[in-house]
Amino acid sequence: MKSLKLSLALFLAVSMAFTSCDKDDSSPKKNTVKLGAQENTTIGGFYSFSEKKVYTMELASANQAKIDLLCFYEEGNDITLASPGSNITGVFTGDYSVELWETKNTTRFCLSTLTVAEFDAIKDGDATIETQFNTEQNYRKAKSLKVGDIYAFQTHDARFGLLKVTAVTQGATGTLEFEYKIK
Repeated sequence: MKSLKLSLALFLAVSMAFTSCDKDDSSPKKNTVKLGAQENTTIGGFYSFSEKKVYTMELASANQAKIDLLCFYEEGNDITLASPGSNITGVFTGDYSVELWETKNTTRFCLSTLTVAEFDAIKDGDATIETQFNTEQNYRKAKSLKVGDIYAFQTHDARFGLLKVTAVTQGATGTLEFEYKIK
């Protein structure tokens, strides 16, 4: 009787362990990023798609070849995404300022016609991503960003992507949050 109870307890424990493994989330992991503007001292303002990593200005300066995006605030253009190669002057200051970098990758942006629902339905690697980039009308900055904006982009190393703005806090200490899909 004792061995039957022990066997039953063991069976239940193993069953519960396997049952909990069945709860795998099959939805794809979202690529989400939060960047701080130039005077934000708690959130880095530089991003590398290849590393999937946010950098502070000092660390970005030490990893210039990896940096694809930066976030800054400018009166009249509000929260903006740009790339190191967008010739921004007077925004970042100090020894690690982008103006002093030797490697200034250029990412280009264009406003997409996709709706939020269409963006949400796209998965990383989808061929639709590349078709959204307008090779004739694109810019080195995505200005005055607001929630719901969707931009197509191309990095210096020919990666195509889409990004959807999910949160914005204006100001030089502000933040920008976005989700992206890459091909």
